[in-house]
Amino acid sequence: MNAANRFELYAIGAPQRHGQNMYKQNAGAYDQDFAEKELGYSEDALNAFPEATHGSGGRLYNENWNEVDESYKGKQYWYMYGEGGLFGGGLVDRYAPDFLNERENYFHKPLVNLNHYLTINDKMRLSSVLYWSGGSGGGTGTFNNDCATYDTTSAAWIPNTGSSAFIWDYSGPSRVADWNANIAMNQGTVDRKGGTKIAGESLAILRNSINRQNTIGFISKFNYDFNEALKLQVGLDWRTAGIEHAREVRDLLGGEYFISYADNNHPDGVQVGLGDIIAYHNETTVDWIGGFVQGNYTAGAINAYGMAGVSSIAYSYQDHFTVEDEKIVADPIMATQFKFGGMYDINENLSAFANFGLVEKPPIMDNVIYYDGTVASDPANEKFMSTEAGVNYTGGMFAAKVNVYNTDWIDRNMTKAVTTGQGSSGDTDVIFLTGVNQNHKGVEIETSTELTDYLRLDLAMSFGNWKFVGDASGKYQEYTNEGVIETTYDYALDGLYVGDMPQTSYVLGVTLTPWRGLKVQTLYNVYDNNYADWGPGAREYSGDDTEADREQVWKAPGYSKMDIHLAYDLPDFAGMKLQAFAHVFNVLDDTYIQDAVDHSQYNSYGAKVHAAHNAEVFLGTPRYFNAGLAVRF
Repeated sequence: MNAANRFELYAIGAPQRHGQNMYKQNAGAYDQDFAEKELGYSEDALNAFPEATHGSGGRLYNENWNEVDESYKGKQYWYMYGEGGLFGGGLVDRYAPDFLNERENYFHKPLVNLNHYLTINDKMRLSSVLYWSGGSGGGTGTFNNDCATYDTTSAAWIPNTGSSAFIWDYSGPSRVADWNANIAMNQGTVDRKGGTKIAGESLAILRNSINRQNTIGFISKFNYDFNEALKLQVGLDWRTAGIEHAREVRDLLGGEYFISYADNNHPDGVQVGLGDIIAYHNETTVDWIGGFVQGNYTAGAINAYGMAGVSSIAYSYQDHFTVEDEKIVADPIMATQFKFGGMYDINENLSAFANFGLVEKPPIMDNVIYYDGTVASDPANEKFMSTEAGVNYTGGMFAAKVNVYNTDWIDRNMTKAVTTGQGSSGDTDVIFLTGVNQNHKGVEIETSTELTDYLRLDLAMSFGNWKFVGDASGKYQEYTNEGVIETTYDYALDGLYVGDMPQTSYVLGVTLTPWRGLKVQTLYNVYDNNYADWGPGAREYSGDDTEADREQVWKAPGYSKMDIHLAYDLPDFAGMKLQAFAHVFNVLDDTYIQDAVDHSQYNSYGAKVHAAHNAEVFLGTPRYFNAGLAVRF
């Protein structure tokens, strides 16, 4: 606008839609040879989980889709922003005529920013942004009413209240949806809870679980330079968000309508069609305000900073499927954070640094207001206390960085659903666990060497030791005619390794630039101490501590993989800079376990022990590549 004021307005977004592979499998279902030779499976374990042949089978096995007869022409409903047009959605034809995805994800979360930069004078500047971020989309899955069970021996439907209406194919290592059978069921007549099903009533359908949100926010930062050495920054962060959660009818799978019993405003059920809401419907709000002050000091060999911040977050929840439709508002939760650190240049080649942080993280809404409207009485903030120290060295053709760290994760928020004995089916309540603590510490090393103008070597190493510290517990009080019954839930966690991330890793990089404009880089990655994922609920015990399972979680075998990256600068064209690039991942096509869950609920074999045959895994992605052209103008 003028020399002191500058405005920027921009909008970005990337709508996406894709099928999913949601579920891990027993390793034997992916690769029998790998399970036997690398994981030590017995013959019985191999027989329990034969290698999958569904679809592409083997390493590419995915239970979240199956073929469907092309004679089925049923429509589907899904919605992002508007029906049809640029973003797609509404009442549409299926993605493909010959298969159906049980699991699909579709979402668009655009962002619109109005930025303002104000130069007050040589020492003072103000930068602000007013923004809107929307989100619309969802994920799909199966949904059904309770009905009869199909007995393959007698080829008849047997009424059985509580059984799943959905028909699955169990002929492989895990179930897959039998679309053709479900379509035939919905189009025909079968016994349903002892009654007669009308042709056209769908008992088994596909649903959308939707998330639609609007966020408006304002961020402003004021900078003041006292002098060349000392600078101050003060900031404000405000945002408010409203989020709608619901499930919709996506695909009636051959039927004409579905009867939903979830809405308490329609206790006798309500007939719904494509796009109508079922299962649940609620709205939540998140209101946040925070501020901080930070100072930086740089003079001579010293570079130091310090900051302090405070924030408040408040949640509300409104369930539209209750008769009351009451809006539940939780008290605001305050959180603080403090960070400071510095670097000192010992000489022109060597510097030392240290940092400290104490950050409180408010619990997410699910740990403050539970799905049934229960509000935590005094939810504790999670706390992260972190220290770090290290050195940087640069000299000649060699550079290195070494740092040690220690982080304590205190009062990790966890909840447990509890079903009481009250009523015919019991009531579900929630307790909030206390004492779930973790310690993460380790050493990280990074080095690089320019051997020649054409050859560079990089080596990075990380050695971690991440464990749970102490046990956890939770108490639940049930009020009965005989008085208060208190139940204690205990969890044996102390000393167990944190899962779902390799705690040791090495990366060796070799970069060649044989001539100007061409760059070829090979990265060789090694990962170890990869403990399977698990949760505190898996270590619950009651009574004496001797009943607790304190055996270490299963550790997946270490693995390595090689990636190659190429880039070549092409001659400029019409004032544009062009670069061709290509990437090849897992060049050697190695088979390895990337993610694992300890003692799977669905894919275990034999006795409950923490071993490979009782885990479920995702294997690493087979060799793949991409290539393209980058244009800069």
